[in-house]
Amino acid sequence: MTVTALACRLALAVVLALSAGGKARSAATFMAFQQSVKNLAAIPARWAVPTAAAVIAAESACAVALLIPPAEIAGESLALGLLAVFTVVIAAAVARGVRAPCHCFGTSSSPVSADQLLRNAFLIALAGLALAGTALGGGARISAGAFAVCLMAALPLAGAVAMWDDLADLLRKP
Repeated sequence: MTVTALACRLALAVVLALSAGGKARSAATFMAFQQSVKNLAAIPARWAVPTAAAVIAAESACAVALLIPPAEIAGESLALGLLAVFTVVIAAAVARGVRAPCHCFGTSSSPVSADQLLRNAFLIALAGLALAGTALGGGARISAGAFAVCLMAALPLAGAVAMWDDLADLLRKP
């Protein structure tokens, strides 16, 4: 395992945990996410709740798998798959002209746009780096100091990703 793979994996685990937690932290945030699933994925209302619950479960499982060394490649692969699906759903919604927020991290008032596609492309790149680094690293051990440095790099990166919509809005305003 390389330090790059570890930093990417830690950042992804935090992002996915924040995402799942933001959606599940209250009945109101879950209902808002369930509505956004219905709007963005263009699915029947009866499938919105099970789909929303499945997304939260998959994000949670992926975050855990990313942190457990024997499951890291599975976690990285699942992260890549989830992010690809999320990106396709958002791209399709943008193409259809949907102006609803995605509630990716719980509450959001920003409608889906190229901003979320850019964020997801960045996350896909992180997942790809993590997967490649883990596969090529061959299970090499990382020191406690290197782990601490990776964690210190991953936390602000994950925070920036979680605040992506706000940062994009801030940078867009004159």
